[in-house]
Amino acid sequence: MDPARSLHRAAPGPLPSWAEPDYVAYNVAEFQRTGFHGALNYYRAAEPYFYLSAPWKGARITQPSFFIWGKADGLKELYPLTMDQMRSGVPSLIGGLELDNVGHWVQHEAPDVVNEQLVKFLQTVTTT
Repeated sequence: MDPARSLHRAAPGPLPSWAEPDYVAYNVAEFQRTGFHGALNYYRAAEPYFYLSAPWKGARITQPSFFIWGKADGLKELYPLTMDQMRSGVPSLIGGLELDNVGHWVQHEAPDVVNEQLVKFLQTVTTT
């Protein structure tokens, strides 16, 4: 991100292949109608969330889980995490899958693979 650049600039083009024109048009229309406040409020609420969630620090996620991430997701550069590190907080982590040529929005960028893996994972989960 370049802080010297203005936020009021045209979006880079072309759109990624997973960004269907109808989906993009719908989102643009909604932001034009309502403004960008909802999206910004998500990030504004992040800091208070960390304070409010302090009582759960160290809590473990015990539900069966499967993690899918994109190899090209820039967030993993900021917060590198191994499967072993994840298992320390998610002991019922059944597995994970890193997708090549996929970024942060795995469900948009590789929907068929995500759906296939989700179905496989759900078929392994039993109720008690």
